[in-house]
Amino acid sequence: MARYYVDSCNFAEDTVTIVGDDVKHIRSVLRGAVGDRLTLCDCQGTVYDTEIVSIGTEIECRILSRFQDDNEPDVRLTVVQAIPKGDKMESIIQKCVELGATRIIPVYSEFTVVKADPKGDANKLQRWQRIAREAAKQCCRGVIPTVEAPARLKDVGAPADDETGLMAWERGMGDPRDIICSVGPRVRILVGSEGGFSAAEAEWAQQVGYKLISMGPRILRSETAGPALSAAIMFATGNWNNRQER
Repeated sequence: MARYYVDSCNFAEDTVTIVGDDVKHIRSVLRGAVGDRLTLCDCQGTVYDTEIVSIGTEIECRILSRFQDDNEPDVRLTVVQAIPKGDKMESIIQKCVELGATRIIPVYSEFTVVKADPKGDANKLQRWQRIAREAAKQCCRGVIPTVEAPARLKDVGAPADDETGLMAWERGMGDPRDIICSVGPRVRILVGSEGGFSAAEAEWAQQVGYKLISMGPRILRSETAGPALSAAIMFATGNWNNRQER
């Protein structure tokens, strides 16, 4: 059954109102009718089994039951990604969302070729948020991950007290397997753009609490590193297991 994402403000105690493009899709593509069942998600982790009670410019549904979504990973992953050239950021967002990232923060770092542009950044942010939403829908996430407005790397600050911070850096020390397998329930990763991070940025990251982690002997493209590290974290924390095994 198709799953539709509805903003939480459109939920009442026993009913849900569907608005926007999904109305056209349900009415014209699915040929939805009164009495049909729909699966709805409030974008915050709760899934609803509903029944259509009226169809017009909006669709009203009656809530039959609700349950917590079990597609969400039990590790909250934030990806801080230095913005690469071209449209590579779109692919990074899409893949990291599919892999389970909860939050994505685009940043400008020392080696970032792309320059800050308030008007252009606002347009990019809208597109990136749309890509995150579509990726979440495609893989049946229970939550729509957030994509935040671009910031400077150092403005992102230190990892929280209960958060494991990792910076992907080619000169990182230690066994990456040991580092990844020791992360806690909240993880924040820093990934560079073309050229990675500078030595000064790596020094700053260490000072504020990030561990420098090598991605192996092969130099990865920026659009590969973030999804690769995200996948490794999800695997190490058991989030590639079947639901009943988690």
